[in-house]
This record gives sequence, C-alpha cells and structure tokens, in this order.
Amino acid sequence: MHILRLANPENVVGIGVHLPDDMADIMKAAILNSLLRAKKWARIVVVCPYDSENLFKRFETIPSDNPAKELVKIIDNEIEGGVRGNLSASKTLSALRERGVDVRRGVILERTINHSILGLVPVGIDEGQSVDEKVELGLRIAKLLS
Repeated sequence: MHILRLANPENVVGIGVHLPDDMADIMKAAILNSLLRAKKWARIVVVCPYDSENLFKRFETIPSDNPAKELVKIIDNEIEGGVRGNLSASKTLSALRERGVDVRRGVILERTINHSILGLVPVGIDEGQSVDEKVELGLRIAKLLS
C-alpha cells in the first residue's frame, strides 16, 4: 500500500514540540512551517511546554509541564497517533515504558520511485538498552523485509 493513502485530514496527530528561547529563529520558523505543511495530512495537535503555547496560535495546543508524558497520555484518547518531534527521546521513551509499552523501534520508509521498502535500524542511541536488543531489533526488521 502506498503510504500516502493513509493520510486523512480527519486523523488527529499529536506532535511534541519545544522551541526554547535560545533556539535560532530560523530553526523555529522551519519547525512551524513543517507543522503548517503537515495540516494537509492530518489534524495537528501541538503538545508543548506552557511557556511556548503562544507560538502555536494556528494550531490546537495541549500545553504541559511534561510534554513527553502528556503526548503519551493522550494517545488513543485524544489522538490517533503521536510524533515525538523534538521532545526528549529519553523522556518520551520513559513515559511509554511507564504505560507498559515495550519500545523496540526502527524506521520503515517506502521509496516513491520504485515503491520498495527500506528499513533503517536502530534510529537513535536509545534504541534498545543493550547490544543484544539492538541486534534483535535489526533481525526483526530483516525478517519483516524478507
């Protein structure tokens, strides 16, 4: 299935965003522009710290003292899917684990040129707690692709 067929402006996707004061304005603008472009694919809900809520006036926002934990909390209740965005990976993974989610991840990409699937694993330093878990993740992706 072509991945773009899954897009639906009625789907609600929470995206975690933190724009600290010391972040360069060009980076803030790039993030905001990406969020605006994403609106054609889904209804975007920005989960952010209280002090940056005013930066997202064109979006529905859920401000929080702990945006990573809030993003995980609202999955399945208020949103169909969540994107960590630039929130802390360790805080988001910790919140998922607190909910009992066994986090083992990789990235699956569909290439539009020939519609082939490409798996990339692991995608970050916090993918798996040990070398064994990282290897297991790679083997699971290899099995999926074979």
